[in-house]
Amino acid sequence: MAWTADQPQQSVVAQPATAPVSDVSDPVRLGTLVGALGLIWIGIDPFLDLSDVRVIQATEEGSLLKQLVFVSMAALVMAIGWTVGLQRLRPILSPLFTVLLGWLVISVVTSVDPGISARRFGFTVVVMLIGAGILIIARDMRQFAQALGIIAMTALVISYLGVLLLPDISIHSVWDVKEPEHDGSWRGLFHHKNGAGGMTVLFIFIGILVSRVWNAVFGGAIILLSAIFLSMTWSKTAWALFPIVLAVSLMVPLIKPLWMRFLMFLGPLFALHLLSVGTVVFPPVKDLVALILRDTSFTGRTDIWELAFEYIAKRPWTGMGFAAFWQTEEVMYAAREKATWATAASSAHNGFIDVMLTAGIPGVLLAILWFALTPVWKFQAAYSDPASRPLAIFFLQVWLFVLYSTFTESVLFDRANSLWFSAMLAVFGLHMMTAYRTVR
Repeated sequence: MAWTADQPQQSVVAQPATAPVSDVSDPVRLGTLVGALGLIWIGIDPFLDLSDVRVIQATEEGSLLKQLVFVSMAALVMAIGWTVGLQRLRPILSPLFTVLLGWLVISVVTSVDPGISARRFGFTVVVMLIGAGILIIARDMRQFAQALGIIAMTALVISYLGVLLLPDISIHSVWDVKEPEHDGSWRGLFHHKNGAGGMTVLFIFIGILVSRVWNAVFGGAIILLSAIFLSMTWSKTAWALFPIVLAVSLMVPLIKPLWMRFLMFLGPLFALHLLSVGTVVFPPVKDLVALILRDTSFTGRTDIWELAFEYIAKRPWTGMGFAAFWQTEEVMYAAREKATWATAASSAHNGFIDVMLTAGIPGVLLAILWFALTPVWKFQAAYSDPASRPLAIFFLQVWLFVLYSTFTESVLFDRANSLWFSAMLAVFGLHMMTAYRTVR
């Protein structure tokens, strides 16, 4: 979106008055925004065939085509960003974020497989560049909402057409080789019902933003289509978190002190982790949860968490290496003398456990500071400007939903994961809103 200094300019982000600024036409800006968002949220490989046995095999090699497409998009975004002023991204490169990136580099160097870690970290940085660049390409809040709305509606239409015309690859079935118990759950163009559930929740938030700053009818249509699709995904995490996040965001005007907003935003995060991961660490918590839930394993996630903690204990400071643990041959075929189903997991199913597993205790502490704590006071500053509030609330909703999702989903620094990209965009955006005034 657009950001300005004290003197409004026809450009995306404020910069010193003496710095040269070149303009980019609105069609180029909007086309690039739609292309970049579409690449992340729709991708180049939608409608994954989950009956293919390859989905449960070890995956250490990346897709060359996917890498080339993402690098090309990052280059395009950065080229346009250079034209309008890359220096406007300075608020994103805070000292804390810089130290976090530095530690992730250390986790690459000390990885059990530096080659895998280096490739996956490089791809993660490419995706970060796309996310950061988007924030300075949009001319104003309206154009940003327009791009978000176009891609959200496109993804929804494609997903509905998939359910109607290609149900075998857009609805979970008993033929899925990994999780046939999800038979009947809609996933549309996404690879899993949980991903579909999470993204349709974010599409609802996009619909709210679109309704407020661009087109109420179009935004309302996005909200309605997203809500219907969400109900058919049977994604329990998305169902449970959506009303919590919506309620918290609606309470923002009523609860103004920073310390109270810290409690309001982070209280649910603490409770969710205590009642989930806490069942593995604290036996009394497990007994308490057993009084409320029949399944205290959280559909088998406790087995995965125990496996993760076992490996964290082996390398507590540096971790196993950036993205170098799950679905590698080391884990799937040789991690234990007798492999269990947990060794075939695609992730730790907890964002902060995964960061600790792959980047050690320093890595997870830095991630908590940057991703869980810093956005609270960034939002406090951004929300103080009445003209910026629709965007600030949108970023808050996206960030909170993904933050709360970490208690059962591993999304942090997960390369091109749609939810991670959305949360990163929100956190980057809050940093930008703290430094600059948003143009509507």
